[in-house]
Amino acid sequence: MNGHSRLLNIEPLDTVFFRDGRPYTKDECEQVGVASQFPPAPATLVGAVRAAVARGLGWNGRGSWGDDIKQKLGDGENLGALRFRGPLLLQHVKPLYLAPANLMRNEAGKTTLLVPGPARDCDLDKAVRLPALPSGAPGDGWKQAGLIWLSLDGLSTALKGKEPAADTIVEQKSLWSLEARVGIARDEATRTTGEGALYSPQHIRLHHGVTLGIWLEGLDEETLARIPRKPHPVGGEARSAWITVADAAPDLPASPATLQRDGKNLNYTVVVLTPLPLASAPAPGQAIPGLPGTLVSACLPRVLMLGGWDSVKKQPLPLQPHLAPGSVLFMQAGVEEEHVIRALHGTCIGLRPTWGYGWIAIGTWGNQ
Repeated sequence: MNGHSRLLNIEPLDTVFFRDGRPYTKDECEQVGVASQFPPAPATLVGAVRAAVARGLGWNGRGSWGDDIKQKLGDGENLGALRFRGPLLLQHVKPLYLAPANLMRNEAGKTTLLVPGPARDCDLDKAVRLPALPSGAPGDGWKQAGLIWLSLDGLSTALKGKEPAADTIVEQKSLWSLEARVGIARDEATRTTGEGALYSPQHIRLHHGVTLGIWLEGLDEETLARIPRKPHPVGGEARSAWITVADAAPDLPASPATLQRDGKNLNYTVVVLTPLPLASAPAPGQAIPGLPGTLVSACLPRVLMLGGWDSVKKQPLPLQPHLAPGSVLFMQAGVEEEHVIRALHGTCIGLRPTWGYGWIAIGTWGNQ
């Protein structure tokens, strides 16, 4: 993003609830212990921000936008001149990033990073390089680091293929808590309830100083200043949050000064920061749209199935598979592609990039 991008700080007033891909409709299925997806999908915050700006431009909160508003904010899927990146988690307005899936910890609390191992035949294909511990990893009892977050310095270190320092690691349990809620559906006409009307969602309560953020480009300062200074609806369950313009802090560390070489090729990693929708699943030895070279190996958490809501047609969007934040793609490309690789740092790739999906950071990796 260029120098006109601004960071919007979204501070919930109470708990928040963001639906995932499972049904959340009366009589659809059992509605007990319905989990909240967190952080939310980019489209959720994009929708909340656009609606907040539209109110500042005179929209009354109902019906379609006028043509003057559509010129600034687009219409439906079309964002016009707007470009988003995020969401990201903020702690005292400083960014935090979900730890890359190749980060490992052992029983002694030491960390290391998985790298592509030696080629072997497996059910994926022949001569596949599965992720493996680097040679000489101290101790034993290694397992995936789990749900931890990294500061700006921590992510910078991980992108260089090195272990982040302990003081750059933030445990997820210190950022938010789950809070069970119980509700009952009522018939609006009779104000009565029926069988199966109870539901129990799991809300998210952010800890002190923890908020959400999203980067926005394509809106002038005068329009941003007109965002009403009042609570705005964000997510489900009629939850509210303040939306303010924050001072622009660095959103990403610099990519490594040197990308590791393997003969005439460069070894580079793609760390996924926001859900990445792809037309097809990545496979070893194949190209990935938007990325130079081919995929060597990958560390992939469980795929996210995300949909959303069509605000124009007033209907849910079909579920689509997304690579989850924290996914790591080990790529290899010719040395002549270095300038293209470096230009990808901090950009969005894949489908719906202007909405903030597929936000990536570029790092490097060495051989086992």
